Amino acid sequence: MRNSILLIIGSIFLLFGCANLDVAKKAYIKGDYNTSISIYNKWAKRGFPKAQLKLAEMANKGIIKASPDYIISNALSAYNKGYKKAANIIFYNYYKIGSFKKARYWLKKVIFNTMDLKTYDAYLAFLQKHIDNFKLQRQYLKSIEAYAIKSNNPKVLYALGKFYEDSIFLNFQKSKQYYKLSYQNNFIPAGIKLGLLYVYKLNKPKKGIEILKKLSNRDNGTSAYNIALYLLNQMKQELQKFNTPCISFHFKTPKEFFVKKIKAELFQKKFLQKNVVPWLLYAYKRGYIAGKLKLISLDTKAKNFNKKDNLSGMSLDEAISFLEQLDFFRAKMILAHIYESYPNLHQLTRAKIIYGEYENINKVDAYWHLYQFYKRFYQNGKTKDYYLNYLVSHNFVPAVIEKAYFDILDKKYIEKNMSILQFYAEQKNILALTYLSSMYATNNKKEKNRQALHKLCKLTSPLNSSLDMKIAKFYLKENKLTKSATIYQYYAKEFPNAAYSLSKIYNAMNECKKYLYWLKTAKNNGFKQAELEYAKLILKGKIDGSLSKAVSIIKQYAINNDPVSLVFLGNLYKNGIAVKFDPKKAEEYYKKAFELGYNRAYINLARLYKILNINGEYNNKILKIYDDLIKKTNNDIVKLKIAQFLFDSAEYTKALKYIKQNRLYRYDKGKYLYYNLTGKKINFGKITTSSDPKLILLNAKLLQNKDRKKALYYAFISALYNTNGSSEFIVRQLKFFSPKTVRKIYKKAKEDFRNMAVKKSKSF
Repeated sequence: MRNSILLIIGSIFLLFGCANLDVAKKAYIKGDYNTSISIYNKWAKRGFPKAQLKLAEMANKGIIKASPDYIISNALSAYNKGYKKAANIIFYNYYKIGSFKKARYWLKKVIFNTMDLKTYDAYLAFLQKHIDNFKLQRQYLKSIEAYAIKSNNPKVLYALGKFYEDSIFLNFQKSKQYYKLSYQNNFIPAGIKLGLLYVYKLNKPKKGIEILKKLSNRDNGTSAYNIALYLLNQMKQELQKFNTPCISFHFKTPKEFFVKKIKAELFQKKFLQKNVVPWLLYAYKRGYIAGKLKLISLDTKAKNFNKKDNLSGMSLDEAISFLEQLDFFRAKMILAHIYESYPNLHQLTRAKIIYGEYENINKVDAYWHLYQFYKRFYQNGKTKDYYLNYLVSHNFVPAVIEKAYFDILDKKYIEKNMSILQFYAEQKNILALTYLSSMYATNNKKEKNRQALHKLCKLTSPLNSSLDMKIAKFYLKENKLTKSATIYQYYAKEFPNAAYSLSKIYNAMNECKKYLYWLKTAKNNGFKQAELEYAKLILKGKIDGSLSKAVSIIKQYAINNDPVSLVFLGNLYKNGIAVKFDPKKAEEYYKKAFELGYNRAYINLARLYKILNINGEYNNKILKIYDDLIKKTNNDIVKLKIAQFLFDSAEYTKALKYIKQNRLYRYDKGKYLYYNLTGKKINFGKITTSSDPKLILLNAKLLQNKDRKKALYYAFISALYNTNGSSEFIVRQLKFFSPKTVRKIYKKAKEDFRNMAVKKSKSF
């Protein structure tokens, strides 16, 4: 009787248990996961294997946030109570956590017809990576292939297609076969992979695009997106035709350069609007959000948000608002790129946070972004070095190249690091070639630099502005000013650094109006060096402007420890220009600049002491400054300043001894001093427009009775340097020449002087 009662109670309990599990199942189907999980949890605790398996499955899909241990525990309980398909979940999670011995044990127990796609992928990956015996690999592989062919299961067929496309068992024909079988079973992802296989690996793009278009006609956004990517690649190939040969190297006139560049720009713009944008919008409208993200990304890269006909059709604010609503990393990373591209948004901290969060998804890629972020915005910090060293230790190629380049700059393992750059340059790595080009330019290896730039031209778009800037700089060093100015002018309206470079060329050519126009253009577009230079021109009285505003700009840079600005500010206080004369402040700024490693600041400090040196009380301080500089730099220019100071102090014997002791008569300034001390012309050599202005004037005086034309020529050169006494000498010579001859000599002197100034400007 008692047993009968227990049996009845047990039956009722089981009946109600099944009823509750049905409720849980229905809630799950409706998407009411909270109710479903709550019910399954109750019955799992009471030992119901069906509930345990369901919890393991839900956690495996990510519906429940749980650890692999939780999933394995529930699946094991279900398996031990007869639910053999739980073996799939157990195998997958042991593989996921890297417990490969246990995964291998459960590999034998998996049931193919109950697997999901990610388990098929894990199974095939395990065969490749963790089974060393080739025969055993083939045995497992034949087993799953036999099931795939027999069952016609589209998911396993798709997994096999991917496996043969990307694994060590590479076989594109087998990959195509399995993708086809899967696609024939209406598995859309297989159709997409099949189309891409034809396009990129079987060299049958027309056939591949045809498949993708058929899928797009079935409202598939992914295939439309991939068509757009293919067209983008086609556009890049077509653009290369514009650059054969390289436009920036092979143009004869400015007009030819502008015409070719504008044609390439118009082609790209038209191609994007006509071919790429429609497919990306089509993809987005079919629910594939990556289509819209790609458009925003293209606009971000080109900084197109302020243009009416941009690709995304969004303003900058609209793009940011759209991205902020999306809770996945592809969108967040584009948002971070926007914040980096537009620092005026003051969201750099947010960009850094996004890159930090990305570490949990792809640590290496996240660290590369963080390295570039710190390199750009925090150059003097050590944080960037931490990220770079981590990436190098993981053999991340761009980081290896980066490290090699900066180690060479620091004079570390030069031979080894040069071989690294050259190796990757031979592999046509753009970063390696770019760094090699910079090094060749710095070391004045013109031909090697030309070759590196030519290679970069062949590998990149004809609209690569940064490469064009390098070529413009190359032309500047080659003294091909027209070509250099042409390239800079093409970009000057858009890029303030190009406008600034153009202004420097016109300044060297004494084209004052053009110099000021482009300098102001660079300044108005926020280029800091231009802003600083413009302020200095105001303070030097060369252009009109607010003195107080100019001083505040200089002070702003000085506060941020810019040594050049500190010295200039010191000069203002030294001379009492736009500020009250204050030698103590001038001294303070000079010393601060010197502490920052700017040796020239000490020269300015010596000049300050010379102004204050009325009765010779600063003599020792001045000499100590020069001695400190010589100890630090062993520079003959400083030694020449000591000789000049001794000469100016009427210490003629000491000055002559010092010149002889250090053989300073090797230099123009030393020759001038030696002549003034001895009256002897010692090895003047060939006097050129680059010689010391005082020596040029002295040479003119020595020539006046031998060759008056040459004497007047050198006097004009000296006058262009604003050398004291040159005007008086010129006036005395004018009576010997007709106005026409004077004009001719002056024209020649001015032309040579300008050419010399241009050569000096190449180092900017």
